[in-house]
Amino acid sequence: MPAPTALHDYLTVFRHLPGNFLLLLPDADFTIVDNTDGHAGVSLKSREEVAGKPLFEAYPPSDEENYQIFRGSLAYVCQQREEHTMPRIRYDLPRPLEQGGGLEERYWQATHYPILNDEGQLRFILQQTEDVTAQHLAEQRERQDRLELEESQARARFLLEELPVMMWSTSPDGSADYQNPRWLEFTGRQLLGLQSKTWLEDIHPDDRAHAQQAWNEAQANGRTYQVEYRLRRHDGQYRWILSQGVARYNKAGELVAWVGTGLDIHDQKQVQQQLAAKDEQLMQIMSQVPAYIATVTGPDHRFTFATPNYNTLMGGRVQLGQRATDLLPEVAAQGFMELLDTVYRTQEPYVGHENHIEILNPVTGATQEYYLNFVYQPLYGTDKQVQGILAFGVDVTEQVLARQRAETLATEVRRSDERLRRMTEALPNITFINEASGTGHYVSPQWYTYTGLPVGSSVAAHWRATVHPDDLARAEREYALARQEARGWSFEVRFRRHDGQYCWFLNQAQSELDADGKLLRWYGSDTDIHAQKELTEALRQSEEYFRFLAESVPQVVWTAAADGQVDYFNQRLQEVTGLAPAACLGSAAWANILHPDDQQRTLAAWQATHETGSPYEIEYRFISRTGGYRWFLGRAEPLRNEKGEIVRWFGSCTDIDEVKQTQQLLHRQNAQLTQINQALDNFVYTASHDLKQPITNMAGIFEELKRTATFHDEAAAQLIGMFEGALQQINTTIQDLSAVVQVQRQHEQLPVELIDLLPFTQEILHSLQDQIDHSHACIELDFAATPILPFVRPNLQSILFNLISNALKYAAPDRPPVIRVGTCWAEDNLLQLTVQDNGLGIDLERHERQLFQMFRRFHHHVDGSGMGLYLVNRIVQQLGGSLEVESEVNTGTLFRLLLPIQPV
Repeated sequence: MPAPTALHDYLTVFRHLPGNFLLLLPDADFTIVDNTDGHAGVSLKSREEVAGKPLFEAYPPSDEENYQIFRGSLAYVCQQREEHTMPRIRYDLPRPLEQGGGLEERYWQATHYPILNDEGQLRFILQQTEDVTAQHLAEQRERQDRLELEESQARARFLLEELPVMMWSTSPDGSADYQNPRWLEFTGRQLLGLQSKTWLEDIHPDDRAHAQQAWNEAQANGRTYQVEYRLRRHDGQYRWILSQGVARYNKAGELVAWVGTGLDIHDQKQVQQQLAAKDEQLMQIMSQVPAYIATVTGPDHRFTFATPNYNTLMGGRVQLGQRATDLLPEVAAQGFMELLDTVYRTQEPYVGHENHIEILNPVTGATQEYYLNFVYQPLYGTDKQVQGILAFGVDVTEQVLARQRAETLATEVRRSDERLRRMTEALPNITFINEASGTGHYVSPQWYTYTGLPVGSSVAAHWRATVHPDDLARAEREYALARQEARGWSFEVRFRRHDGQYCWFLNQAQSELDADGKLLRWYGSDTDIHAQKELTEALRQSEEYFRFLAESVPQVVWTAAADGQVDYFNQRLQEVTGLAPAACLGSAAWANILHPDDQQRTLAAWQATHETGSPYEIEYRFISRTGGYRWFLGRAEPLRNEKGEIVRWFGSCTDIDEVKQTQQLLHRQNAQLTQINQALDNFVYTASHDLKQPITNMAGIFEELKRTATFHDEAAAQLIGMFEGALQQINTTIQDLSAVVQVQRQHEQLPVELIDLLPFTQEILHSLQDQIDHSHACIELDFAATPILPFVRPNLQSILFNLISNALKYAAPDRPPVIRVGTCWAEDNLLQLTVQDNGLGIDLERHERQLFQMFRRFHHHVDGSGMGLYLVNRIVQQLGGSLEVESEVNTGTLFRLLLPIQPV
């Protein structure tokens, strides 16, 4: 039998409990948490209308007296932690419009049960409400009938003297002055001795107080007297008697006598008790059977019985004594009343298989579709004629819809039908009925399925063999105490499963007593709590592990309640600060620990984290046990429940004092390096600017010299070429140095633009078109992931130009270049720009360390300055990114630029 382990399952079970239950919080307003479907049905208010509201707002009291009764009962449960049953009250409900509207007179009886947590604290209040209108009205009618009966008896006193009825009369003060022969014959008394005997002597000792109280009440109201008690017969046997009496008044309105009768109801009483016990047992079983059951009577099909789940299915509209056609018009319109007519007329049962039905929801006004398997079974009277019809139905909506969605799942449907059949034959838990006599025990089939014992075998004979040996003595002691004190029980015990494994069960039962308080039987259930016990043990071990871990780690570990109040520090706090953890809890937890300059900042950060529920991280200084303060990194994460609500905070404080000192040193060194780099950049810029003019002048003078001078030396042409090459190399070097400085200044001075990558790259390719045409290169562009890129335009042009031109320049001579340029997102906010070629490749084992150095070249068969990769890497580093290279000689090279950029 599966054990519910999820909150959703527990809510489903609670809402389908066969009763009218309301779950309340024990706060000032007694806020409603949830209610069962039965309660929603009888109160005519849906769960959505009442959940989360104060009790008296959702259900306003009819008057101040009822309000005080309700609040008094709830206050008693809150104070005493005991259940309390309220006196019967009147609370009228609105009558549906189809029944005429207005208010319908209703009477109710409610019992409040305390629901305690493991620490014995009041967690919830469970209200069970019973509609006792019929009982109340019956009692009113009964009182009226009794008055009429007593008046008739007063008029016919002498006429009834000879009838086989025990009669008596007393004086106004209650002194017996007459008992008719039937009474005297029953008791064996003599009429002459009545004055010397008190009438209570012949009553069973256990009933005397009750009889005396009834007599006192009768004398107080001066009208009627009725009580049931056991009267001793002449042979010493006590038999149940219904004693009834009326007050007789003269014309002046003065009480002159009490006249009454005694009716031997012993046999009826025993039958009544037996029937009541069986009715109660039947009602308990019927209310828990997972099927819809109702009965109607007569040719017009008036309701005489309906289980709570049947009434819930029909939107809470079932009213006993009313015609089904009037209460459920949409059901009647679908032909179900014609089926009832046919069964009633032909006296033949009708079996419906997966019949479609649409049932109105009176709250929303919409209809809901169901599929039902049901039987209409004729009910016969003593004259063998049909008196009514039993309706027994099972909801198969899910199975039908599943089959409609996929006919190929026929096998699964058959399994569902089998599960449904089992569900209709058995209750969801192991249930049992133990007779106080020790015989006639009942246990549900799940017991035999679980234990593997023969079905129908005696529970009394084998239950001890199924109990774990360590639990047997305790179980027998609980049973013995329950029998001795005529009460129920509730305890945990391990039962042996059919495979020999023992599992934990919650074994609980409620006792049933007769009118004398004598124990009759117990009704109980065994609920599988094995998984819950294992979870509890796991939680205990987890808590121990957490404590061990918290005390073992080198960090200061702390926890706080949902409101942010610190309730735990590990011993590491004392080792670091010299302060005892117990002295640093609560609202002032951090005041004694933090540096005064950090307290306000820390408090503001913690309050902001507590309000938003975001992770907490801060650096602050702790007082040191050795004097002074040390830097710590504080972090905290919230623990949330299934609703997303914060239930606890878990935090740590890590000593980062040495790291902090190192960071401060690095900060100073970085500041110095920044100044040095700035000075170098200024020097390079100045030097390149100052050298440009002399080089330009030298080039002009040399051109003039070539034009005007005559050279007769055979090596003159070679020397002129060498001089021109030297001038060109000097000029290129100056331009490259200027570009390095320009990259830094562009990054700092030029704005970031949104660049459309495809046309931007195509412009660069256009500038390289001669090389592309000459080498027959194939260029593939893929910017689908990032069509628009925020970047400094000259810097992006330098990156793409250098990488693409290098791919063309260092192409393999035996194949056309294939160059792929594209983008993708490596992760959130990290763009990957790739340039891949099939060229000569780079020997990374030899040159990887020199790859991005200035003026480094790895192929010398073509011209180059060795500045391209240096510039690309410097631009990427300025952005905080990285440049990765994969290359294989004679295969090609892949440049992967990882850029921290926000998506557009």
